[in-house]
Amino acid sequence: MPTTERSKVDTATVASTIVNAGLDIGYIVVGLAVAGPVANGDPFVAGNGWGIVLQGAFLLGFDAWHARRVPIAVTA
Repeated sequence: MPTTERSKVDTATVASTIVNAGLDIGYIVVGLAVAGPVANGDPFVAGNGWGIVLQGAFLLGFDAWHARRVPIAVTA
């Protein structure tokens, strides 16, 4: 694959990973809302909220790891 084409692929991959990271933060925020005020003392609902937080945190870490491993093409 030519360097310029590879660079476009790398840039698109990093951009989509950044969008995914934003969505992961949304998961965490929604999970905290469900675990707190939305649960209204219901342990089942609160547990589901904490599950969403855990999922969002894992996905955020995975996306960060993936973004750092994308090789950046060096153009001379």
